[in-house]
Amino acid sequence: MIQKLFRAASDHIFFVGSALIINIIVMKNADLDEFGLYAFYYTFYLFLLAVHQSIIIDPYSVFSIGELKEKASNYYKYLLKFQSKIIISILLIFFISMLLINIFTNKYLFENIFILFILFFSFVSLLWKFCRVRLYAQNNETYSVIAGLSYMVFALLGCYFLYYYDLVSAINAIFVFLFSFLPPLLLGLMFNKKYIDHSEKDFLHGKNYWKKHLKYSKWIFLTALVIPLYFNSYYWFLGYLSKFEVIAEIRSLLLIVGIFQQFLVSIYLIILKDLSDLLKISNLKKLAKRLIFLYCCGVIMVIVFYLPIIIFSESIISALFSEKYLQIASGLKFCILISALQLAFYILSIALRTIYKTHIIFYSYLAGSIFTITIGFQLVMKIGFMGAIYGLIISELIMVIIMIYYFRGYQKFMVINK
Repeated sequence: MIQKLFRAASDHIFFVGSALIINIIVMKNADLDEFGLYAFYYTFYLFLLAVHQSIIIDPYSVFSIGELKEKASNYYKYLLKFQSKIIISILLIFFISMLLINIFTNKYLFENIFILFILFFSFVSLLWKFCRVRLYAQNNETYSVIAGLSYMVFALLGCYFLYYYDLVSAINAIFVFLFSFLPPLLLGLMFNKKYIDHSEKDFLHGKNYWKKHLKYSKWIFLTALVIPLYFNSYYWFLGYLSKFEVIAEIRSLLLIVGIFQQFLVSIYLIILKDLSDLLKISNLKKLAKRLIFLYCCGVIMVIVFYLPIIIFSESIISALFSEKYLQIASGLKFCILISALQLAFYILSIALRTIYKTHIIFYSYLAGSIFTITIGFQLVMKIGFMGAIYGLIISELIMVIIMIYYFRGYQKFMVINK
């Protein structure tokens, strides 16, 4: 387990570290409004990511190590082909639409071609994330680390190119971020191909499994539609008001939170299998203890991570970002509370996914979203970026309380919908 956690941490460092460097390049070499525009664009990618996570990754990550473990290879191949067909169809529709616009307007729209490339590499990143889940499910985390290293190399080369040729902008930074997923995807496809069991019966003959997949993803998909309202709506609301400077301040503070949050994604891929095994043998008391243990360890990690950042906040912000962002130092102390709440929510949501109670996750996000729209927007209008931070804390607290209320009768875990 320790070795797996170490590999997951290394994998995390390569991907999240590279994304952080791209953010820093924009923050240091562009004004607040340009970085705010970058954060605004990025939220649309996060929405695409959430939809993909709900329809493909979450069901696959649960079933591939659970009910469909014996058919995992064909399950992987089937979903890979399904995604490829959808992606090709979307790109063709966009390309034909672009040609029609070009014909009727009699103009050559370079921007549309650039957007087409960004859309293509967005899909490349989604396919990589699917391959990554497969690698973790097969206990091949080392291959994911290698792919992560390739991502970092290409991301750093892209950042150097933008900086050297003075091309730093929001849209170019997004392109570098997405383009760098191409090498990991090619490596992931190659590594996964080595471990496909060709002796398995054709998954396509078992349509009931696909129905099971869609049944599971129904609530997760609805959750994906609600998640943007829970927090990304702050960016969209401020973008509508053209307050990109406030977006930049929010993004810069949550960038620090995101470093720890993304680490949880790597840990999730490991502990999901462990929790799933406990549920199979109905060891519910051990499961409850494991959840508490994970949370306590996580809180210690939160404190260790944030304490030096809070103590040396101004020096760290000036060195990493620039003096333009010193005003966010006052909000850093709230990062511990945000991460502690996110940690609790994340661990509870993992357990809910393993027992197929995904509708509770949807209700939690829905409650948080309602608060954001009704009260959170008012907080932002009155006190700026700190209003979004207060709003996030209250939303997270509401969501965690809903989940804890459900888990008060954890002995009901034995009732699993199949």
